[in-house]
Amino acid sequence: MGFLSDCRAAAGNVGCRPVGEYTAASRPFDILVSVFGSGINAAMLPAFMRVGAESRHALARLVTSASTLSLVVGVPVAMLTTFFAPDVLYVLAGPKYLVAAPALAIIIWTFPCTLVLAMLYGALYAVHKQRVVVAAFAVTLVFNVGLNLTPHSALLVRGLSRANCCVGGA
Repeated sequence: MGFLSDCRAAAGNVGCRPVGEYTAASRPFDILVSVFGSGINAAMLPAFMRVGAESRHALARLVTSASTLSLVVGVPVAMLTTFFAPDVLYVLAGPKYLVAAPALAIIIWTFPCTLVLAMLYGALYAVHKQRVVVAAFAVTLVFNVGLNLTPHSALLVRGLSRANCCVGGA
């Protein structure tokens, strides 16, 4: 839902073509988060809740291990996608959207951050600190809306806005 709002804001500022390019650039990230992020979060949250109820020290070790594993998966995926961004966009969106490769190279680096944040947010939920998560969402929302409403909203600015949105969690 939040990601669709930045596309609507962009359409008013820069027109439909850049929005299409931006959407093409963000699609690989959306696919990765849908496949990996949701599954990992669904699998880890019950473990965090169980371990968090027993010992915060054990929860910290579990979060550290899970975050490390997330980075082991996320960073190579981001590196390969950055290197092969034009090829990825050619396969997923066609030759018209190759211009969006620089935005994909920025947006994809939010994938490892998103995986680690899922672990951290799960740990915060496990120790009943949901207010911290809500505060992070609020700050991110303000920053994201500000970037999306700038008059010089280019494709890369939208990519940075999307990156902030994913890293902050909103």
